Amino acid sequence: MSAEDRRIRKLTPKGLVMFNEQCEQLKSKTDETLAEVEDALVTSGTCAKDFQKIREVERLISVKFKDFCISSEDYKKYLLSQSTEEAVNLLNELEVSMNKCFSIVKRTSDELKETKFELLETLSHVSSNVSSFQRAKAQAERAKLELIKREGELLKQKTDIEAKISIVRQEKEIISAEADFTEEEKIDLPIYSREQMTSAFILKYGPSFRVRRTTTCSTRDNIPRSKTVDTNVGKWRTSV
Repeated sequence: MSAEDRRIRKLTPKGLVMFNEQCEQLKSKTDETLAEVEDALVTSGTCAKDFQKIREVERLISVKFKDFCISSEDYKKYLLSQSTEEAVNLLNELEVSMNKCFSIVKRTSDELKETKFELLETLSHVSSNVSSFQRAKAQAERAKLELIKREGELLKQKTDIEAKISIVRQEKEIISAEADFTEEEKIDLPIYSREQMTSAFILKYGPSFRVRRTTTCSTRDNIPRSKTVDTNVGKWRTSV
């Protein structure tokens, strides 16, 4: 049954004063919570594409709208209990305000949800792209590591080969140097005659050492004679 169908009673002057005081308190509380809902709705325009900001605004609107529903429902119950012409008029005004508030809150909540879903979809694509990028980066880093290892192995092999070549080159130089030294010894080594060696021997061991060498030769009368060389005095002596 609507407010118009209810029995309308007339308030006494004292009852009207009390009614107005009570309505003023309830209406003030309802207006206060409605203003907070409006402020929360205004902040929804600052969310842009910020997912966390949207969630914060949604929570704020939900809390403020709940407070408004409680206060407006208390006000509505009181007006329904009075069944006066003044109460009917105030109730109609309250229902208009409540319906407008419900409509705006619902529309704003739907818009925020839609924006949030769009962001979630975008973020999921971004996350997928980031994951793909990270996988590609990891693969590139792994390939780079393998290349570094391979380069290290090749460098080690190159160092070993160079060391072996250096050893072989050094051995060749040593062999060549030894060969040159042997040739120089052959060239510089003096060649002595038998007489030079004999003289050197006598000079070394003294004049008291004699070497007698006897040879047979023929004379004019074909009489064999022996010839002795005295190495001590350097003269020839002939004996028959």
